[in-house]
Amino acid sequence: MPDKNSERRVMDILTEDLKEKEGLDLKPIEESESPDFLIQAKEETIGVEITRFSTQGDQFELNSLVDKALEHGRQEFRDNGGPALYVSVHFSREPETTNQAKDIGKRLARVVQIMLEHNLMDSSANIHEVLFSEHRLLDYVSHLSFLWSVDGKDELWQSSRSGWVASISSTDIQKIIERKNKKLPSFYKNCKSVWLVIYNCIEAGFYAISDEAKQFSYKRGFDRIFWIELRNGNPIS
Repeated sequence: MPDKNSERRVMDILTEDLKEKEGLDLKPIEESESPDFLIQAKEETIGVEITRFSTQGDQFELNSLVDKALEHGRQEFRDNGGPALYVSVHFSREPETTNQAKDIGKRLARVVQIMLEHNLMDSSANIHEVLFSEHRLLDYVSHLSFLWSVDGKDELWQSSRSGWVASISSTDIQKIIERKNKKLPSFYKNCKSVWLVIYNCIEAGFYAISDEAKQFSYKRGFDRIFWIELRNGNPIS
């Protein structure tokens, strides 16, 4: 389900930025369903479709066995009733097979659940060896920590090894555009121009849009496309 509070925040960031940088005086925002919002710019009605960037599904490929372990752990944890979290795992050794990655993911899910039950948000030295040894993770994981989701829905399980930050490519963005392009005919029934806003709600910033993605010329039907990082409120057009 769409997160309307985050979407309204995105709209506030966008309209304030456009007023400051482009002198656009955008009139009152009206919530809609097709597209999400309608705004007035002089005599023109502009539709704004908002979508949250996600690392799930086909929007972001799982390229390594570490990713597979983390995704399996996230799914296992959520299937067992765990809440949305931002989980950071420092791997000292990568799994060598897909089955091994799935097994590590299952054990990670159990460790996170135990840490959550005891309100331990960081695997400090005094619990690390006992907890990870008991769940056969000592050979693979050197540190684990988590943060609560900012809205109870947004979540991320990621590797923190060597300060790694996953790069969002033009391919990832193009997939979102192509999916949203299918809805354009219905959007244009309610407005003359349609903008697409993609926002990243991952608070810890483990995923970052690449320079290549910022400069890429996208195949699109939308009149304008924006990328917004909610953690710093800096739109990229």
